[in-house]
Amino acid sequence: MSVQRLPPGSQHPGSTTPFDRTFVPPSVQNALRISVVNMVASVLIFLGKVSVAACAGVIAYAMTEAEYYNSPERYPDTYLYSPVLVIAVAVISAYCIAGGWRGGVVGVGGGRGTRVR
Repeated sequence: MSVQRLPPGSQHPGSTTPFDRTFVPPSVQNALRISVVNMVASVLIFLGKVSVAACAGVIAYAMTEAEYYNSPERYPDTYLYSPVLVIAVAVISAYCIAGGWRGGVVGVGGGRGTRVR
C-alpha cells in the first residue's frame, strides 16, 4: 500500500486546515484509536487495582497497630512481632480480588471470552 501525499496548499478530504498531510486510511485511523483507548483503559484499570491494594495495606497497617496485636503482656496469644507478613498478604490478596480473578496477579490475558482447553 502506497502513501498518497497531497500537493502543498491543498486540503485533506474532510479537513478544514490547508496543511500538507499524509492520507491515512480510515481503517488504520480506527485501529489506532482503538489501540489508544485500550492502552488508556489498561492504565486506568491498573491504577485502580493499585489504589485498592494500597487502601487495603493502610487498613491492615492500622489494624496491626491496635493494642490487641501490640501488647504481649496483655494479649500474648495475638501478639504480632512483625506485621509485615499480614500487610503483604492483605495487599496481594486485595490486588488479586480487585482484578476480579480474571487477570491473575499480573493482570494480563484470560478475559471472559477466552477459554483454556
